Amino acid sequence: MLSNNLKKIRKEKNIGIRELDKISGVSHPIIINIESGKSKNPTINTVKKLAKALDVSIDELVE
Repeated sequence: MLSNNLKKIRKEKNIGIRELDKISGVSHPIIINIESGKSKNPTINTVKKLAKALDVSIDELVE
């Protein structure tokens, strides 16, 4: 699930939400909403940006 995977991968890489905001171009409120499960269907563009910033595949984020 995206929310769990995003948080897990971000923490494994020791990247804070604000840092991920800066390197991905996805605003921290959106990242918080995804991680908390409030945003169930982020755009594919958002998912691509997060995957690229975390250096993982889209599949790793969404599986």
